[in-house]
Amino acid sequence: MAGNQEISLADDLLRGAKKIADFFYGSDDSQGVRRVYHAAATGQLPIFKMGATLCARRSTLRAHIADREKEACPAPACPAPPAPLAAAPLAGPGI
Repeated sequence: MAGNQEISLADDLLRGAKKIADFFYGSDDSQGVRRVYHAAATGQLPIFKMGATLCARRSTLRAHIADREKEACPAPACPAPPAPLAAAPLAGPGI
């Protein structure tokens, strides 16, 4: 996504513990779902309810992770993150 384009709320919203578990923990099995319910009950993740359904925003979860990383390792003590890899030039016929 380029510039200041925003993704739609529908694309940003995770509805249900299974989808949150898959996004956050990489697994939507019963253990991942249980971890989501526990995190919601203890306030460890920025999760909210719509009716009886647990929901979270992808963007909010990413920001939450970034904040936890900053708390765990203050800037002077942490190494700089690796620079993104540059795209290799495309080779074509006659080049």
